[in-house]
Amino acid sequence: IGNKFYSASLASQALSRSGVNLHDTWASLKNTKVSEYTDSLSSKLFRMGANQQVATAGGRLLASTFYKAAGAVGSFGTGALGGMTALAALGTVAAVVTTVLAGLALVIHAMPWQSMMAQVGKTTELTGAALNEVSHALLRAGQSAGIATTDLAQVAIIAGQVGMSSKNDIMDFTKAVSTAAIAWNMTGEAAGTAIAKISNIYTFKPDHINDLTSAITTLANDTAATEREILDFMMTLGNSMKMFSATSAEAAALGATLTSLGIDASRAGTEVNSAIVFMMRPENITKVAKLTGKSTEQIASQDVMQTMIEVGAAIEKLEPTKQSETLTDLYGLIGSKSQRPLIDPAIRNELSKNVLNSLASSYLGQATEEAAQKKKET
Repeated sequence: IGNKFYSASLASQALSRSGVNLHDTWASLKNTKVSEYTDSLSSKLFRMGANQQVATAGGRLLASTFYKAAGAVGSFGTGALGGMTALAALGTVAAVVTTVLAGLALVIHAMPWQSMMAQVGKTTELTGAALNEVSHALLRAGQSAGIATTDLAQVAIIAGQVGMSSKNDIMDFTKAVSTAAIAWNMTGEAAGTAIAKISNIYTFKPDHINDLTSAITTLANDTAATEREILDFMMTLGNSMKMFSATSAEAAALGATLTSLGIDASRAGTEVNSAIVFMMRPENITKVAKLTGKSTEQIASQDVMQTMIEVGAAIEKLEPTKQSETLTDLYGLIGSKSQRPLIDPAIRNELSKNVLNSLASSYLGQATEEAAQKKKET
């Protein structure tokens, strides 16, 4: 009974959310193509949380019902009798459409939504009023986010899996991830899983995740790498760069630079991780210091990205026969593969440019929101 009452209340709001106005007349609708009206309704039902099949069927049903009614109203006269008949027809249509929407709301929101909220509660440990607040916040966000509410709920589940338990943290995370998912043409679940793993590595607070996503968005716009490739690189890389003072923006820039060269993102992440671990062994730090003309203390304490660029510049000056041998000696057999491109000054310059752009975009933290807004507009 509670579910049906809740669904009925949703149905009363669903008319306005779906763009249905029962006071429209045939004069205002006759110039609109049925297909356009149907697509509009289907799109809005999808954002309310329906799966694509339900949203498409619902859009067709609502559009067909309303068009027939509007046509009937348009056929009546304008006198008192005609006006009364028209109003009666619209009243009947109102009842029919509300009933249809109530049924759709029940399908869309009742059991599937309750099940997802149960999962949110399980991962976040929220219960009672606190869980209800998150549920209502997600439903409200779904009206304007441009992404299905079920996708938002999946992101909230992921937020709980990575340790978030307050409403504000969950909603900050959900908003940032849903914005990124739209900008990057990814599902909320895929974007949320990747962002959660990376933000855990670099200890991002939920309200600062836009800094990370903005760096990735800018790099994907400026290089031949895609957002997914950069994410794959960073997840495979793990925390090896952070251990030696590099930021997430620098890690993203290195991933974008290497994958732009046609190197598989996951492979590149594995090789860079191997290179860093091998190079930072005490016996190898001494070799790096000698090659670059710095002390071992300087090499051990400086940003690992800077060290890789300096090593690449130093190896460039060696005889060609010595370059491969030195790369393997400093980075190991696997790791040296990821560092070979940095012998080329053009690639080092490209990496430096990407790092600067990534750091700037991360600081501003707006690139992803702007990209998502453009996607919504188109």
